[in-house]
Amino acid sequence: MRRNRQAQGSKPHSAQNNTSACKADSKKLEAEETSSMAILGNVIDGIGSLALSAVGASIVGAEEVQNQPGRTIEAAPRLLFDLLPDELVVAILTEVVSSYIEPLNQHKAPSRLLRISKRIHAIAIGTPHLWEIIAVEGDLDPERLWPYLLRAKTFNIYIYGRFEREIHSLLDQLRTLSILDDYWKSLHIRASNHRITRALLSQLTSIDYPNLDTLIIRSNRPASISTFLDCPKLETLVIKGTHLDWRRLTVNSLRRLEVAFRQLTDAVWSSFEDILRSNAAQLQHLFIRLEETVQGRPTYSPIQLGSLDTLRIVDMTGEIVLPLLSSLEIPRLRVLQLSGNGSEWPAWDLKKEDFKLVEELNLHDLICVEEVLVSLVSGLPALRKVSLWTEGIRPSQVRSLIEPNSERNIAWVVRLAAEDCSINEETPEADVEAAQKVLEWLATNSEFSIKDFRYDTNSELTWQRLPAVTQWRLVEDYEWGKQIWLPPLHI
Repeated sequence: MRRNRQAQGSKPHSAQNNTSACKADSKKLEAEETSSMAILGNVIDGIGSLALSAVGASIVGAEEVQNQPGRTIEAAPRLLFDLLPDELVVAILTEVVSSYIEPLNQHKAPSRLLRISKRIHAIAIGTPHLWEIIAVEGDLDPERLWPYLLRAKTFNIYIYGRFEREIHSLLDQLRTLSILDDYWKSLHIRASNHRITRALLSQLTSIDYPNLDTLIIRSNRPASISTFLDCPKLETLVIKGTHLDWRRLTVNSLRRLEVAFRQLTDAVWSSFEDILRSNAAQLQHLFIRLEETVQGRPTYSPIQLGSLDTLRIVDMTGEIVLPLLSSLEIPRLRVLQLSGNGSEWPAWDLKKEDFKLVEELNLHDLICVEEVLVSLVSGLPALRKVSLWTEGIRPSQVRSLIEPNSERNIAWVVRLAAEDCSINEETPEADVEAAQKVLEWLATNSEFSIKDFRYDTNSELTWQRLPAVTQWRLVEDYEWGKQIWLPPLHI
Protein backbone atom coordinates (compact mmCIF):
# COMPACT_ATOMS: atom_id res chain seq x y z
CA MET A 1 0.00 0.00 0.00
CA ARG A 2 1.03 3.56 -0.56
CA ARG A 3 1.04 4.20 3.22
CA ASN A 4 3.68 1.50 3.84
CA ARG A 5 5.79 2.49 0.89
CA GLN A 6 5.90 6.11 1.97
CA ALA A 7 6.46 5.24 5.62
CA GLN A 8 9.49 3.14 4.70
CA GLY A 9 10.77 5.54 2.10
CA SER A 10 12.41 8.89 2.47
CA LYS A 11 10.51 11.75 4.03
CA PRO A 12 10.17 15.12 2.37
CA HIS A 13 12.71 17.83 3.08
CA SER A 14 11.86 20.26 5.87
CA ALA A 15 11.06 23.87 5.16
CA GLN A 16 13.70 26.43 6.06
CA ASN A 17 13.69 27.39 9.71
CA ASN A 18 12.64 30.82 10.82
CA THR A 19 15.14 31.47 13.67
CA SER A 20 13.67 33.67 16.36
CA ALA A 21 10.03 33.14 15.39
CA CYS A 22 10.43 29.35 15.55
CA LYS A 23 12.15 29.53 18.94
CA ALA A 24 9.39 31.73 20.31
CA ASP A 25 6.73 29.38 18.96
CA SER A 26 8.58 26.41 20.45
CA LYS A 27 8.71 27.99 23.92
CA LYS A 28 5.06 28.96 23.70
CA LEU A 29 4.07 25.44 22.64
CA GLU A 30 6.12 23.92 25.47
CA ALA A 31 4.38 26.17 27.99
CA GLU A 32 0.99 25.24 26.58
CA GLU A 33 1.85 21.55 26.75
CA THR A 34 2.98 21.83 30.37
CA SER A 35 -0.26 23.58 31.30
CA SER A 36 -2.35 21.07 29.36
CA MET A 37 -0.51 18.17 31.01
CA ALA A 38 -1.50 19.47 34.43
CA ILE A 39 -5.10 19.87 33.30
CA LEU A 40 -5.24 16.36 31.86
CA GLY A 41 -3.70 14.96 35.03
CA ASN A 42 -6.44 16.64 37.04
CA VAL A 43 -9.04 15.19 34.70
CA ILE A 44 -7.71 11.69 35.26
CA ASP A 45 -7.54 12.22 39.02
CA GLY A 46 -11.15 13.39 38.95
CA ILE A 47 -12.25 10.35 36.98
CA GLY A 48 -10.34 8.09 39.36
CA SER A 49 -11.97 9.78 42.36
CA LEU A 50 -15.39 9.25 40.80
CA ALA A 51 -14.59 5.60 40.23
CA LEU A 52 -13.36 5.29 43.82
CA SER A 53 -16.58 6.71 45.25
CA ALA A 54 -18.83 4.70 42.93
CA VAL A 55 -17.21 1.28 42.63
CA GLY A 56 -14.05 1.62 44.68
CA ALA A 57 -14.82 -1.19 47.08
CA SER A 58 -15.61 -3.63 44.28
CA ILE A 59 -12.39 -2.85 42.39
CA VAL A 60 -9.89 -2.53 45.17
CA GLY A 61 -10.40 -1.76 48.84
CA ALA A 62 -8.79 1.16 50.57
CA GLU A 63 -6.92 -1.30 52.81
CA GLU A 64 -5.39 -2.98 49.77
CA VAL A 65 -4.25 0.39 48.47
CA GLN A 66 -2.61 1.21 51.78
CA ASN A 67 -0.90 -2.17 52.00
CA GLN A 68 0.72 -1.96 48.59
CA PRO A 69 4.38 -0.88 48.70
CA GLY A 70 4.85 2.74 47.63
CA ARG A 71 1.10 3.38 47.54
CA THR A 72 -0.84 5.77 49.76
CA ILE A 73 -4.53 6.44 50.11
CA GLU A 74 -3.99 9.62 48.05
CA ALA A 75 -2.78 7.43 45.16
CA ALA A 76 -6.10 5.57 45.00
CA PRO A 77 -7.60 7.64 42.15
CA ARG A 78 -4.56 7.05 39.91
CA LEU A 79 -4.48 3.37 40.83
CA LEU A 80 -8.12 2.98 39.99
CA PHE A 81 -7.64 4.74 36.67
CA ASP A 82 -4.85 2.26 35.89
CA LEU A 83 -7.27 -0.60 36.60
CA LEU A 84 -9.91 0.65 34.17
CA PRO A 85 -10.33 -1.48 31.01
CA ASP A 86 -8.68 -0.24 27.82
CA GLU A 87 -12.05 0.44 26.17
CA LEU A 88 -13.01 2.86 28.93
CA VAL A 89 -9.62 4.57 28.83
CA VAL A 90 -10.02 5.05 25.07
CA ALA A 91 -13.45 6.60 25.65
CA ILE A 92 -11.96 8.96 28.25
CA LEU A 93 -9.07 10.00 25.99
CA THR A 94 -11.49 10.57 23.12
CA GLU A 95 -13.59 12.82 25.33
CA VAL A 96 -10.49 14.76 26.43
CA VAL A 97 -9.41 15.38 22.82
CA SER A 98 -12.91 16.32 21.63
CA SER A 99 -13.38 18.70 24.57
CA TYR A 100 -11.12 21.19 22.79
CA ILE A 101 -13.20 23.46 20.58
CA GLU A 102 -10.51 24.72 18.21
CA PRO A 103 -9.05 22.20 15.73
CA LEU A 104 -5.55 23.55 16.46
CA ASN A 105 -5.89 22.41 20.07
CA GLN A 106 -7.52 19.13 19.08
CA HIS A 107 -4.51 18.51 16.84
CA LYS A 108 -2.03 19.05 19.68
CA ALA A 109 -3.94 17.11 22.33
CA PRO A 110 -2.91 13.52 21.37
CA SER A 111 0.81 14.37 21.61
CA ARG A 112 0.26 15.77 25.09
CA LEU A 113 -1.54 12.61 26.17
CA LEU A 114 1.57 10.57 25.48
CA ARG A 115 3.39 12.15 28.43
CA ILE A 116 0.90 11.25 31.14
CA SER A 117 1.86 7.61 31.67
CA LYS A 118 3.31 4.62 29.83
CA ARG A 119 -0.08 2.93 29.65
CA ILE A 120 -1.81 5.97 28.19
CA HIS A 121 1.12 6.37 25.79
CA ALA A 122 0.59 2.83 24.49
CA ILE A 123 -3.19 3.15 24.27
CA ALA A 124 -3.08 6.55 22.54
CA ILE A 125 -0.62 5.38 19.88
CA GLY A 126 -2.84 2.39 19.15
CA THR A 127 -6.04 4.48 18.83
CA PRO A 128 -6.18 5.83 15.24
CA HIS A 129 -9.15 8.19 15.63
CA LEU A 130 -7.28 10.28 18.22
CA TRP A 131 -4.88 11.36 15.46
CA GLU A 132 -7.41 12.22 12.74
CA ILE A 133 -7.32 16.01 13.27
CA ILE A 134 -4.35 17.57 11.49
CA ALA A 135 -3.84 21.34 11.70
CA VAL A 136 -1.43 23.08 9.35
CA GLU A 137 -0.33 26.61 10.15
CA GLY A 138 2.56 29.05 9.87
CA ASP A 139 6.21 28.21 9.41
CA LEU A 140 6.18 24.70 10.87
CA ASP A 141 8.30 21.69 9.91
CA PRO A 142 6.44 19.09 7.79
CA GLU A 143 8.31 16.38 9.73
CA ARG A 144 5.96 16.92 12.67
CA LEU A 145 3.09 15.50 10.61
CA TRP A 146 4.54 12.02 10.28
CA PRO A 147 3.31 10.65 13.65
CA TYR A 148 -0.23 11.53 12.55
CA LEU A 149 0.21 10.03 9.08
CA LEU A 150 1.48 6.77 10.53
CA ARG A 151 -1.12 6.42 13.30
CA ALA A 152 -4.43 7.59 11.83
CA LYS A 153 -6.59 5.82 9.26
CA THR A 154 -8.42 8.90 8.00
CA PHE A 155 -7.57 12.61 8.17
CA ASN A 156 -9.56 15.75 8.86
CA ILE A 157 -7.22 18.52 7.69
CA TYR A 158 -7.37 22.18 8.73
CA ILE A 159 -5.13 24.72 6.98
CA TYR A 160 -4.73 28.19 8.48
CA GLY A 161 -2.94 30.93 6.54
CA ARG A 162 -2.38 34.49 7.75
CA PHE A 163 0.77 35.95 6.20
CA GLU A 164 2.15 35.71 2.70
CA ARG A 165 5.56 34.65 4.05
CA GLU A 166 3.95 31.38 5.21
CA ILE A 167 3.10 30.17 1.70
CA HIS A 168 6.17 28.00 1.13
CA SER A 169 5.88 26.31 4.52
CA LEU A 170 2.16 25.67 4.05
CA LEU A 171 2.81 24.17 0.63
CA ASP A 172 5.55 21.90 2.03
CA GLN A 173 3.17 20.65 4.71
CA LEU A 174 0.41 20.16 2.16
CA ARG A 175 2.71 18.11 -0.10
CA THR A 176 3.55 15.89 2.86
CA LEU A 177 -0.11 15.32 3.57
CA SER A 178 -0.86 14.59 -0.10
CA ILE A 179 1.27 11.44 0.17
CA LEU A 180 -1.80 9.84 1.74
CA ASP A 181 -4.54 11.74 -0.07
CA ASP A 182 -6.57 8.52 -0.34
CA TYR A 183 -7.18 8.84 3.40
CA TRP A 184 -8.39 12.45 3.39
CA LYS A 185 -11.89 12.71 4.82
CA SER A 186 -12.30 16.48 5.16
CA LEU A 187 -10.35 19.57 4.17
CA HIS A 188 -10.83 23.00 5.73
CA ILE A 189 -8.97 26.07 4.46
CA ARG A 190 -9.15 29.43 6.24
CA ALA A 191 -6.92 32.18 4.86
CA SER A 192 -6.82 35.91 5.44
CA ASN A 193 -4.57 36.48 2.41
CA HIS A 194 -5.86 35.77 -1.11
CA ARG A 195 -2.37 34.85 -2.32
CA ILE A 196 -2.28 32.04 0.22
CA THR A 197 -5.65 30.78 -0.95
CA ARG A 198 -4.59 30.92 -4.59
CA ALA A 199 -1.31 29.06 -3.90
CA LEU A 200 -3.03 26.34 -1.88
CA LEU A 201 -5.74 25.85 -4.47
CA SER A 202 -3.15 25.55 -7.23
CA GLN A 203 -1.47 22.77 -5.26
CA LEU A 204 -4.76 21.08 -4.44
CA THR A 205 -5.62 20.61 -8.10
CA SER A 206 -2.81 18.04 -8.34
CA ILE A 207 -4.29 15.96 -5.51
CA ASP A 208 -6.83 13.16 -5.79
CA TYR A 209 -9.90 13.15 -3.56
CA PRO A 210 -11.40 9.66 -3.82
CA ASN A 211 -12.82 9.66 -0.27
CA LEU A 212 -13.14 13.36 0.59
CA ASP A 213 -16.62 14.10 1.96
CA THR A 214 -16.15 17.69 3.23
CA LEU A 215 -14.48 20.68 1.55
CA ILE A 216 -14.64 24.08 3.26
CA ILE A 217 -12.81 27.14 1.89
CA ARG A 218 -13.08 30.51 3.66
CA SER A 219 -11.08 33.52 2.54
CA ASN A 220 -11.27 37.09 3.81
CA ARG A 221 -10.29 38.36 0.38
CA PRO A 222 -11.51 36.88 -2.90
CA ALA A 223 -9.49 34.24 -4.71
CA SER A 224 -10.53 32.07 -7.65
CA ILE A 225 -10.83 28.36 -8.34
CA SER A 226 -10.66 27.92 -12.08
CA THR A 227 -9.09 24.46 -12.31
CA PHE A 228 -10.77 21.09 -12.29
CA LEU A 229 -11.73 19.40 -9.01
CA ASP A 230 -13.17 15.89 -9.00
CA CYS A 231 -14.69 14.89 -5.64
CA PRO A 232 -17.02 11.92 -6.26
CA LYS A 233 -17.93 11.40 -2.57
CA LEU A 234 -18.19 15.04 -1.51
CA GLU A 235 -21.22 15.62 0.74
CA THR A 236 -20.44 19.04 2.25
CA LEU A 237 -19.16 21.99 0.22
CA VAL A 238 -18.68 25.47 1.71
CA ILE A 239 -17.18 28.19 -0.49
CA LYS A 240 -16.99 31.69 1.03
CA GLY A 241 -14.85 34.58 -0.14
CA THR A 242 -13.71 32.61 -3.17
CA HIS A 243 -14.85 32.72 -6.79
CA LEU A 244 -15.51 29.24 -8.11
CA ASP A 245 -15.89 28.16 -11.71
CA TRP A 246 -18.79 25.81 -11.12
CA ARG A 247 -18.41 24.30 -14.57
CA ARG A 248 -15.10 22.74 -13.50
CA LEU A 249 -16.41 21.10 -10.34
CA THR A 250 -17.66 17.52 -10.51
CA VAL A 251 -19.90 16.61 -7.57
CA ASN A 252 -23.17 14.71 -7.45
CA SER A 253 -23.47 13.57 -3.82
CA LEU A 254 -23.86 16.90 -2.00
CA ARG A 255 -26.05 17.05 1.07
CA ARG A 256 -24.91 20.47 2.30
CA LEU A 257 -23.98 23.41 0.06
CA GLU A 258 -23.01 26.89 1.28
CA VAL A 259 -21.82 29.53 -1.15
CA ALA A 260 -21.25 33.29 -1.09
CA PHE A 261 -21.42 35.25 -4.34
CA ARG A 262 -19.69 38.62 -4.40
CA GLN A 263 -21.06 39.47 -7.81
CA LEU A 264 -23.74 37.46 -9.54
CA THR A 265 -23.99 37.20 -13.32
CA ASP A 266 -26.28 35.16 -15.50
CA ALA A 267 -23.41 32.84 -16.53
CA VAL A 268 -22.37 32.21 -12.93
CA TRP A 269 -25.92 31.52 -11.82
CA SER A 270 -26.57 29.23 -14.77
CA SER A 271 -23.54 27.04 -13.95
CA PHE A 272 -24.53 27.05 -10.26
CA GLU A 273 -28.02 25.85 -11.20
CA ASP A 274 -26.38 22.88 -12.93
CA ILE A 275 -24.73 21.97 -9.61
CA LEU A 276 -28.10 22.19 -7.87
CA ARG A 277 -29.75 19.94 -10.44
CA SER A 278 -26.99 17.32 -10.30
CA ASN A 279 -27.38 17.12 -6.52
CA ALA A 280 -31.13 17.67 -6.27
CA ALA A 281 -31.95 14.13 -5.15
CA GLN A 282 -30.05 14.29 -1.85
CA LEU A 283 -29.33 17.99 -1.13
CA GLN A 284 -30.70 18.79 2.34
CA HIS A 285 -29.12 22.12 3.37
CA LEU A 286 -28.63 25.10 1.05
CA PHE A 287 -27.13 28.47 2.06
CA ILE A 288 -26.77 31.25 -0.52
CA ARG A 289 -25.26 34.65 0.25
CA LEU A 290 -25.13 37.59 -2.15
CA GLU A 291 -22.81 40.30 -0.86
CA GLU A 292 -22.56 42.97 -3.54
CA THR A 293 -24.43 43.35 -6.80
CA VAL A 294 -26.36 41.48 -9.42
CA GLN A 295 -25.00 42.18 -12.90
CA GLY A 296 -27.83 42.16 -15.38
CA ARG A 297 -30.87 40.03 -14.65
CA PRO A 298 -30.03 36.35 -14.14
CA THR A 299 -32.61 33.90 -15.38
CA TYR A 300 -33.93 31.76 -12.53
CA SER A 301 -35.03 28.45 -14.04
CA PRO A 302 -37.34 26.09 -12.13
CA ILE A 303 -35.41 23.63 -9.98
CA GLN A 304 -36.92 20.83 -7.94
CA LEU A 305 -35.09 20.10 -4.68
CA GLY A 306 -37.23 17.34 -3.28
CA SER A 307 -35.01 16.55 -0.25
CA LEU A 308 -34.19 20.10 0.86
CA ASP A 309 -34.78 20.53 4.60
CA THR A 310 -33.10 23.90 5.34
CA LEU A 311 -32.82 26.97 3.12
CA ARG A 312 -30.92 30.08 4.19
CA ILE A 313 -30.64 33.17 1.99
CA VAL A 314 -28.58 36.22 2.92
CA ASP A 315 -29.29 38.90 0.32
CA MET A 316 -27.56 42.21 0.98
CA THR A 317 -28.96 43.62 -2.27
CA GLY A 318 -32.59 42.59 -1.85
CA GLU A 319 -32.66 41.36 -5.46
CA ILE A 320 -32.60 37.55 -5.39
CA VAL A 321 -34.83 36.34 -2.54
CA LEU A 322 -38.20 36.63 -4.24
CA PRO A 323 -37.24 35.30 -7.69
CA LEU A 324 -35.21 32.49 -6.12
CA LEU A 325 -38.02 31.38 -3.82
CA SER A 326 -40.38 31.49 -6.79
CA SER A 327 -38.12 29.28 -8.91
CA LEU A 328 -37.36 26.58 -6.35
CA GLU A 329 -39.69 23.64 -5.82
CA ILE A 330 -39.03 22.63 -2.21
CA PRO A 331 -42.02 20.62 -0.94
CA ARG A 332 -40.16 19.17 2.08
CA LEU A 333 -38.63 22.40 3.38
CA ARG A 334 -38.73 22.56 7.17
CA VAL A 335 -36.47 25.54 8.09
CA LEU A 336 -36.42 28.88 6.24
CA GLN A 337 -33.97 31.64 7.17
CA LEU A 338 -33.86 35.05 5.48
CA SER A 339 -31.33 37.81 6.16
CA GLY A 340 -30.20 41.02 4.53
CA ASN A 341 -31.99 43.91 2.90
CA GLY A 342 -35.70 43.30 2.58
CA SER A 343 -36.76 46.93 2.77
CA GLU A 344 -38.05 46.86 -0.82
CA TRP A 345 -39.83 43.54 -0.60
CA PRO A 346 -43.57 43.67 -1.17
CA ALA A 347 -45.89 41.55 0.88
CA TRP A 348 -46.21 38.37 -1.15
CA ASP A 349 -48.06 35.09 -1.03
CA LEU A 350 -45.77 32.10 -0.68
CA LYS A 351 -46.47 29.03 -2.76
CA LYS A 352 -48.51 27.10 -0.24
CA GLU A 353 -47.59 23.68 -1.62
CA ASP A 354 -43.86 24.37 -1.21
CA PHE A 355 -43.98 25.85 2.28
CA LYS A 356 -46.72 23.85 3.94
CA LEU A 357 -44.21 21.87 6.06
CA VAL A 358 -42.04 24.80 7.23
CA GLU A 359 -41.82 24.62 11.02
CA GLU A 360 -39.11 27.19 11.72
CA LEU A 361 -38.73 30.72 10.33
CA ASN A 362 -35.52 32.63 11.14
CA LEU A 363 -35.32 36.31 10.24
CA HIS A 364 -31.83 37.32 11.40
CA ASP A 365 -30.39 40.77 10.76
CA LEU A 366 -33.18 41.42 8.31
CA ILE A 367 -34.26 44.93 7.39
CA CYS A 368 -37.89 44.80 6.34
CA VAL A 369 -41.35 46.22 6.93
CA GLU A 370 -44.19 44.89 9.04
CA GLU A 371 -46.31 43.83 6.06
CA VAL A 372 -43.58 41.43 4.93
CA LEU A 373 -43.48 39.77 8.34
CA VAL A 374 -47.27 39.43 8.42
CA SER A 375 -47.38 37.80 4.98
CA LEU A 376 -44.52 35.44 5.87
CA VAL A 377 -46.01 34.22 9.13
CA SER A 378 -49.53 33.89 7.74
CA GLY A 379 -48.23 31.99 4.70
CA LEU A 380 -46.59 29.24 6.78
CA PRO A 381 -49.37 27.15 8.34
CA ALA A 382 -47.09 24.61 10.09
CA LEU A 383 -44.94 27.15 11.97
CA ARG A 384 -43.75 26.13 15.42
CA LYS A 385 -40.92 28.63 15.99
CA VAL A 386 -40.14 32.15 14.76
CA SER A 387 -36.80 33.84 15.45
CA LEU A 388 -37.15 37.54 14.77
CA TRP A 389 -33.78 39.31 15.10
CA THR A 390 -34.28 42.31 12.92
CA GLU A 391 -34.18 46.08 12.51
CA GLY A 392 -36.71 48.77 11.67
CA ILE A 393 -39.55 47.12 13.59
CA ARG A 394 -40.79 48.65 16.82
CA PRO A 395 -41.93 46.59 19.84
CA SER A 396 -45.58 47.57 19.31
CA GLN A 397 -45.42 46.24 15.73
CA VAL A 398 -43.94 42.95 16.95
CA ARG A 399 -46.75 42.62 19.47
CA SER A 400 -49.31 43.20 16.74
CA LEU A 401 -47.63 40.37 14.82
CA ILE A 402 -47.58 37.91 17.73
CA GLU A 403 -51.05 38.51 19.18
CA PRO A 404 -53.10 37.38 16.13
CA ASN A 405 -51.05 34.15 16.08
CA SER A 406 -51.30 33.46 19.81
CA GLU A 407 -53.48 30.38 19.23
CA ARG A 408 -51.05 28.80 16.78
CA ASN A 409 -48.68 27.49 19.47
CA ILE A 410 -45.66 29.30 17.99
CA ALA A 411 -42.54 29.86 20.10
CA TRP A 412 -41.20 33.37 19.50
CA VAL A 413 -37.58 34.43 19.90
CA VAL A 414 -37.47 38.21 19.49
CA ARG A 415 -34.42 40.45 19.48
CA LEU A 416 -34.84 44.10 18.52
CA ALA A 417 -32.36 46.93 18.04
CA ALA A 418 -32.08 49.44 20.87
CA GLU A 419 -32.81 52.31 18.51
CA ASP A 420 -36.13 50.68 17.61
CA CYS A 421 -37.08 50.72 21.31
CA SER A 422 -35.97 54.31 21.86
CA ILE A 423 -37.51 56.48 24.54
CA ASN A 424 -35.89 59.89 24.95
CA GLU A 425 -36.18 62.50 27.66
CA GLU A 426 -38.93 64.39 25.85
CA THR A 427 -41.25 61.43 25.38
CA PRO A 428 -44.64 62.04 27.12
CA GLU A 429 -45.33 59.95 30.20
CA ALA A 430 -48.30 58.29 28.53
CA ASP A 431 -46.07 57.01 25.73
CA VAL A 432 -43.45 55.85 28.24
CA GLU A 433 -46.12 53.88 30.11
CA ALA A 434 -47.37 52.34 26.87
CA ALA A 435 -43.84 51.37 25.87
CA GLN A 436 -43.31 49.79 29.28
CA LYS A 437 -46.43 47.67 28.90
CA VAL A 438 -45.36 46.51 25.44
CA LEU A 439 -41.92 45.46 26.68
CA GLU A 440 -43.47 43.65 29.63
CA TRP A 441 -45.84 41.86 27.27
CA LEU A 442 -43.03 40.82 24.89
CA ALA A 443 -40.85 39.58 27.75
CA THR A 444 -43.78 37.47 28.98
CA ASN A 445 -44.88 36.07 25.61
CA SER A 446 -41.54 35.54 23.89
CA GLU A 447 -37.86 34.97 24.51
CA PHE A 448 -37.14 38.67 24.28
CA SER A 449 -33.93 40.73 24.26
CA ILE A 450 -32.66 44.03 22.94
CA LYS A 451 -29.51 44.50 20.86
CA ASP A 452 -27.46 47.52 21.88
CA PHE A 453 -25.45 48.59 18.84
CA ARG A 454 -23.90 51.62 20.51
CA TYR A 455 -22.05 49.87 23.35
CA ASP A 456 -22.83 52.76 25.73
CA THR A 457 -25.49 53.87 28.16
CA ASN A 458 -26.14 57.21 26.46
CA SER A 459 -28.20 55.83 23.61
CA GLU A 460 -31.65 57.10 22.80
CA LEU A 461 -33.12 54.40 25.01
CA THR A 462 -33.26 55.90 28.52
CA TRP A 463 -33.62 52.92 30.83
CA GLN A 464 -34.37 55.08 33.87
CA ARG A 465 -37.69 56.11 32.31
CA LEU A 466 -38.80 52.49 31.91
CA PRO A 467 -39.23 50.80 35.32
CA ALA A 468 -39.82 47.47 33.58
CA VAL A 469 -36.28 47.37 32.23
CA THR A 470 -34.25 49.04 34.96
CA GLN A 471 -33.30 45.59 36.26
CA TRP A 472 -32.48 44.08 32.89
CA ARG A 473 -29.08 42.43 32.50
CA LEU A 474 -26.49 43.64 30.01
CA VAL A 475 -24.54 40.70 28.59
CA GLU A 476 -22.17 40.02 25.71
CA ASP A 477 -23.57 38.04 22.82
CA TYR A 478 -20.49 36.28 21.46
CA GLU A 479 -22.27 34.73 18.51
CA TRP A 480 -23.30 38.07 17.07
CA GLY A 481 -20.58 40.28 18.57
CA LYS A 482 -23.09 42.63 20.19
CA GLN A 483 -24.20 43.61 23.64
CA ILE A 484 -27.75 42.62 24.51
CA TRP A 485 -30.20 43.44 27.27
CA LEU A 486 -32.02 40.51 28.81
CA PRO A 487 -35.13 40.86 30.99
CA PRO A 488 -35.18 39.39 34.52
CA LEU A 489 -36.52 35.89 34.87
CA HIS A 490 -39.77 37.21 36.31
CA ILE A 491 -41.24 40.60 35.47
